[in-house]
Amino acid sequence: MGLDAFVFCDCVEKKRLKTRHPFPELLVILPNGSPDVETTDPKKQERHDRWMEKRACRHEQCMLAGDWLGNGAWISELWTEINRVSRKWRKKFPVLRDHVIYCGTHTGDYLPLKDVRRLEKEIRFLRSKDLEKARVKDIEGLNEFLSKLEKLVKASLKVGKPIAF
Repeated sequence: MGLDAFVFCDCVEKKRLKTRHPFPELLVILPNGSPDVETTDPKKQERHDRWMEKRACRHEQCMLAGDWLGNGAWISELWTEINRVSRKWRKKFPVLRDHVIYCGTHTGDYLPLKDVRRLEKEIRFLRSKDLEKARVKDIEGLNEFLSKLEKLVKASLKVGKPIAF
């Protein structure tokens, strides 16, 4: 298990669909940015899922961007490391620490747009620091992780949608 993050596209909202939704009157956008249907009918839900999988738009599963951020153990180690480093810089990473890496396997939640903007600043601050002087153990891993987050932040801000986990 690990931590995945993604940003849903805005094709439904912009009406850039390959095929019409099977139940357009039931189609909604969830708070995490995902298209869904308001129904308790499992057959309608299944048709919606198939539509998203193969026919909705040019993006796979209506996802504009997505990445595996790391396995649960590595994310937990990163959380410990960020907490150690953030003591020195006085709580500079509340979104990263408390909403992104607080658990290495959290799913079903999302980072609202206002927090995405805050995360962007936190990443920029972290990038500006000398990580060797801060004695960060896995600088290469942290830099790769930050690069993935930067791509997600960019996609999120481009379409005005949250980062989902």
